[in-house]
Amino acid sequence: MPPRPLEVLLVEDQSGDARLVELALASEPAGEFVLRRATRISEALALLGERHADVLLLDLGLPDSQGFEGLHAIRAADPRTAVVVLSGTEDPELVGRAVGEGAEEYEVKGLTARGYLGGVVRAAVVLRASRARLADPRPVEPEELSELDTLSEAVAVLEADRLRRVNRTWRRLFDWSEKVPVDLPSLVRDAVTRVGRVGGRPATGPGPITAWGEGVVQRADGRKTSVRYIVETWPVPSGPRVLLRIRPRAATGTGSGSGRDPAWVAPSGGADPTPLGPLPNRGDRGAVLDSDAWVAIREIAGGDPTFVPQLLESFRTYGAELVTALVAADDRRDLDEVQRSAHTLKSTSAQVGATRLAEISRDIENACRAGRSDRARELVAQVEPEFREVLKALRSPPGA
Repeated sequence: MPPRPLEVLLVEDQSGDARLVELALASEPAGEFVLRRATRISEALALLGERHADVLLLDLGLPDSQGFEGLHAIRAADPRTAVVVLSGTEDPELVGRAVGEGAEEYEVKGLTARGYLGGVVRAAVVLRASRARLADPRPVEPEELSELDTLSEAVAVLEADRLRRVNRTWRRLFDWSEKVPVDLPSLVRDAVTRVGRVGGRPATGPGPITAWGEGVVQRADGRKTSVRYIVETWPVPSGPRVLLRIRPRAATGTGSGSGRDPAWVAPSGGADPTPLGPLPNRGDRGAVLDSDAWVAIREIAGGDPTFVPQLLESFRTYGAELVTALVAADDRRDLDEVQRSAHTLKSTSAQVGATRLAEISRDIENACRAGRSDRARELVAQVEPEFREVLKALRSPPGA
């Protein structure tokens, strides 16, 4: 008998972002996923009451919830559901907090390669089941965690300071073999030691203590690999039980990483991920439209002739509304509303490959976070002319 489809509940109020998710999962083999959608947390809770969802894809900004309010409500209603947080920004603090508050993954909204989102959904199911088992104080047999071998990140399970299981990716990353025991890399030892004290925070309510960070590990062959990691610790009677997840960023001498890997955690502390350097001119930011993004857009569209026209029409209408709202908020000196509008315009622009407009919006968002209203105003002045350039370029997008 074939496995049953995974039940996925998307909680997203923006139709453009929802459409990208729908098409990404529709490109998977038939029968793998059943997708439902809610636009509010209240609606999502009602749907969960009707039928369990294996995975919930959750936007952090909804009409009836902001930040982690929605995640807390979902966790209280159905602790079994795996949660993937969706956001328009890869803010380091948000990434770490999302996992610390109970989410399995954190994903930045936007275009992804065919098959990518399906892989994230499957991994979330495995992680949810593994975390639930590790939270259970009963002794864990290594074979109970065999599904960890399906994950693309390196995973290790420790109990009472002893390494109990590593997955296949861990073996590849560290050239590790049960036949040739090696000490845990210093990064791992440091990460386990600093749980809950540096670069992390205890979860709200019952749950593991969570820490996150980044560093460099040295492989057995001498190569160094830059990684991001997350550590979760459950204080069970047999001794601290630890789940360590590591994702390589880029191996020295092998070039950069492969685009949209699942978003991982970075150092905490509230530091702005994009420092405020000299204000760039629009023309210094590169092309108006990103040709690589349009390759992805056409791949997602597949044989659907309506997708690109609908995407462009949505951007023309909704983008114009966002630009108007952003400029109006700036005229009122409402820095909070400027930041919110810029945040939404950033992800909306990325949907059509308008990388330059997305970068300007990101810089406005960062300036608002830093309290730099003067800087934000200078950047807002670039938005309307850039939006007009994008509309002009979209009359004949790359590959048309």
